[in-house]
Amino acid sequence: MFLARLIVKENPETSYPLEDRDYVIGRSEECDIQVPDGFVSRRQARLTFDKGAFILENTGSNPIFVNNRKVDRHVLVDSDQVTMGKTDFIFRREETPSVASETDATAREEAEKAPSVDTEEEKTVLFQAGSPSREGARLVIATPGGESRIYPLKTRKLVIGRAADADLRLEDPSVSRRHCVIEREKGGYVLKSLTYTNPVTIDGQPVNEKPLASGDHFRIGACSATFLSDRPEDYPTREEKVVLNGRGRGLLAAALVALVLLSASGYGLYRWLSAPLKLPEQTPKTSPEASYADRFKTAAEQIEAGDFPSARNTLGVLLQERLTPQELQKVTELLSRIAIHDAQQMAEAGNLREARQHLSAFLAKYGAGEQSKSVQDRLDLYRLQSAQQLERAGDHLGALREFSAIAEDSTVYDQAQQALSRIWLSYQQKQVPTLPIPQLLEQADEHFREKRYTTPVNNNAYVIYQLILATDPQNPVAKERIEQMKEFYREHGERYFQQKHHTAALSYFQRYALIDPDDPENRARMAECKRLLRKEGGSQRSPGPGDDGRSDDRFRDLLEGK
Repeated sequence: MFLARLIVKENPETSYPLEDRDYVIGRSEECDIQVPDGFVSRRQARLTFDKGAFILENTGSNPIFVNNRKVDRHVLVDSDQVTMGKTDFIFRREETPSVASETDATAREEAEKAPSVDTEEEKTVLFQAGSPSREGARLVIATPGGESRIYPLKTRKLVIGRAADADLRLEDPSVSRRHCVIEREKGGYVLKSLTYTNPVTIDGQPVNEKPLASGDHFRIGACSATFLSDRPEDYPTREEKVVLNGRGRGLLAAALVALVLLSASGYGLYRWLSAPLKLPEQTPKTSPEASYADRFKTAAEQIEAGDFPSARNTLGVLLQERLTPQELQKVTELLSRIAIHDAQQMAEAGNLREARQHLSAFLAKYGAGEQSKSVQDRLDLYRLQSAQQLERAGDHLGALREFSAIAEDSTVYDQAQQALSRIWLSYQQKQVPTLPIPQLLEQADEHFREKRYTTPVNNNAYVIYQLILATDPQNPVAKERIEQMKEFYREHGERYFQQKHHTAALSYFQRYALIDPDDPENRARMAECKRLLRKEGGSQRSPGPGDDGRSDDRFRDLLEGK
């Protein structure tokens, strides 16, 4: 029986069974486990079996990461993520639960004694022991292996996925990098899917969005989740049904007949007594405040009942009145829910473009304030899905337009920035002629000396160095030059930032992002530059309400490197 497996994270069907012996891992065909990754050394690592545990040692020139921490030696435990080059593996034990838990416990003790190469604190890891909250809203997550944890919902927005920067990380190959998000809105918590190809499912059916009630179950990949809450607003609504036997139905019918006769007699007596007095009917006057409250309550009830056309008509009448800013904000919140429902119907019918236009028109009309935040988030999600479709179809210009229109505070902003860098590089590499590496190095070095780092298009140092690395991943000159370019952009951007020349600083930080879109410090610097430019009334800005980014010239400039 195999003791463990190394599972390829992006392709779980590919795995390597591990017995009680040693293994050599690397790019070479002579290795026990061959990794066809240009960023992996020929003999990258040795996996040693000792005293019931597998010990991973780095024997190559490239780094190895375990759970996003750089390591030279690490004792593997169940569910560890091992990263070599651009390939991720999941280490899985296959012994009986009792044996596995004892082995992992011993391995964890040894791992804790070993010094860590990178002491940077991890993001929230799902299966780390902790004391669960017993109050408020919370999630109970269970993995395919049976491990579970209670996770309190304490923030307005919780992004769940496999990415390192997700708020709640699920280390399972079946989970997308950013799988879904749970947002706290005025009416309670709402579950929203963030992936077009791997949505959240309930009873086997995919869902894009669902208001959560305590006790709701859903699946995130192969993991199961349950939403629990002791808040009254999160209780599920139930219809009480009374079942009567034959005798009960007879008694009920008799009671109803008696009630009708009594009501008729009472009404006749009232008419006989009141007729001589000829009392005039009094029509109560409804104040504007009462009229607003009644109509608002009616619209809210219509939305809860799923009667969106009636709710839209009710709110349309309400908007004819003179409303205070607070009242208008509440009305806009209800209109946001209707707009999202309408757009969701369009998207599910395959009309993503129509759904985006519908939400953009709403933001242009009602603004992008906090009351419309859910509309902006949904618009950004549809923009991401549209951009991915355009990229797959080869429409780079259209994809750039959609990716660039995504707001900076969106949950999918980082994905969009990575895509911008990927498209920019791919577009240029297709135009560079195929030459031997010595000739490519000569061209690239000439561009480097002239500081033609990322421009002009198809004929700059970075693109050619990347082509060299695609053939020779360990080429020392190409790797060193790319790091020097990054340092150049970082230093100049920081210098202009300190001098408060934020437009110039932003241009350097953006060039850095084309080379390394995942650097968190550089992303933070870009966001700060844009914030200061908006404050100063500068030309740089984020996409505004209803902005679909239709100025094609600036996206052609990005592709052409102007």
